[in-house]
Amino acid sequence: MLLSNVGWTTFTMNQCFKEMVTASSATKLVFSLLNPQLEKEDATSAAQFISDGAVQAESISFAYLSRPGKRVLNDVSFTVDRARSVAFVGPSGGGKSRLVNLLMRFYDPNSGQLWLDDTPFSALTPFQLRSNIALVSQEPVLFRATITDNIRLGVEEEVSDEQVLEACRLANAADFIRDFPEASANIPKVLRLPTSPSGYATVVGEKGRSLSGGQKQRIAIARALVRRPKMIVLDEATSALDSQSEKAVRVALESSAHGWTSVMIAHRLDAIRHCDEICYVEEGRIVERGTHTELVGKRAKYYEMTKQQRLS
Repeated sequence: MLLSNVGWTTFTMNQCFKEMVTASSATKLVFSLLNPQLEKEDATSAAQFISDGAVQAESISFAYLSRPGKRVLNDVSFTVDRARSVAFVGPSGGGKSRLVNLLMRFYDPNSGQLWLDDTPFSALTPFQLRSNIALVSQEPVLFRATITDNIRLGVEEEVSDEQVLEACRLANAADFIRDFPEASANIPKVLRLPTSPSGYATVVGEKGRSLSGGQKQRIAIARALVRRPKMIVLDEATSALDSQSEKAVRVALESSAHGWTSVMIAHRLDAIRHCDEICYVEEGRIVERGTHTELVGKRAKYYEMTKQQRLS
């Protein structure tokens, strides 16, 4: 009888074996991306690193392993002081998103060095680096869980209800969350915030499909802010939104930027004109830099970009 049950179970699982092997390999790749040196680290290397939020790039160059002769970044240098903001703009394929990949240490530069305060990135573990940096990407990833769960996702320490509410207020998300209907009866009461039980316990659906693009972006911003990062990286955070949603997200970003170092990647210049410094990136190099007013006054590449977007 036992042998028969084992045989039948093995037969029914036969169609899943390929997926199980593929999932196992994919999981190893994901963990190697999150921390390439995981197996080499000991307990002491996981100690938390507290940064002031200043970042510096010193003559960094980068090429993908598949095309080592094609540099996508070439001798790029910039400095962002604590609680200051810098934006990178320019044509598609110029190298802006590669900078984000290096700042999040998805890749290491082939030459040059990135510094967080006075510590080189190479001396920090991915955990130490990413505990100080929060990323809001163009397509935020939300999971089929409550809004509260999605905002608390990935935070090591305990996040109070008050911290969730404050992050949503800064992200300009509190108003639309309060308007959500009653949460499902299947949601445990422990997940419901007492100040707004209906909204914050709403399940957002698979990949956040029950939310609009602007709502997902603002929840992603709240998720970044609740971590209290020293630096926030915004990679095309408004490019896929309609004008009304873009304005709401832009207001959220501007109101929440005080006190954090911010790095912004954008095509729409009205989203970054307030930044302390704007760098125009083309063919892997920074060809212009300055404030919005200074760059418009130069009447060069950035000025031509503002004319195309009818921005003065």
